[in-house]
Amino acid sequence: MPSKNPISKVSSNERYSRFQRALIFERDLLQSEPLVGYCREYGLEVEAVTEYEMIQAALNAALRERRPYDLIFIDANNGLNDITPTLKLIDENPQYSQTTAIGMISDQQHSISEELLHLGASSLLVKPILGKDLEFILSGAFERLEIAESESTKWQTGRPLDILVVD
Repeated sequence: MPSKNPISKVSSNERYSRFQRALIFERDLLQSEPLVGYCREYGLEVEAVTEYEMIQAALNAALRERRPYDLIFIDANNGLNDITPTLKLIDENPQYSQTTAIGMISDQQHSISEELLHLGASSLLVKPILGKDLEFILSGAFERLEIAESESTKWQTGRPLDILVVD
């Protein structure tokens, strides 16, 4: 039976095969299910966590194992206080130099978009997340990764951003 998701193209899966692990921090487990499904369609190993302490533990375990996440989706629906240390850890740790942090906000949260990007998120997704939105974000993350690897440079704050605004 064919997939219902519009992103299950072999060419897309092959293109993004560089991305192997994703961590999703979403306080509402039901809201994370579509994103988990989309990521798995891309062949990603996905871990979804619902509590701030769980994301910190997952990040620390990944560093100990020397298997950092390639993509980290961070729910910002309850504001930035809880996630600021997480974004700083991702942005400042050399093992996460090629990790893409993606902030997830609701349509009513555009006021925190700029601050979220300043804290280290390289992309923003507006909920509800659709397959085409993830395709757009993965495409931008993949292109930045290719540029960084070809120039042998470490990503820094101020790197190019992808911002998707859905009306």
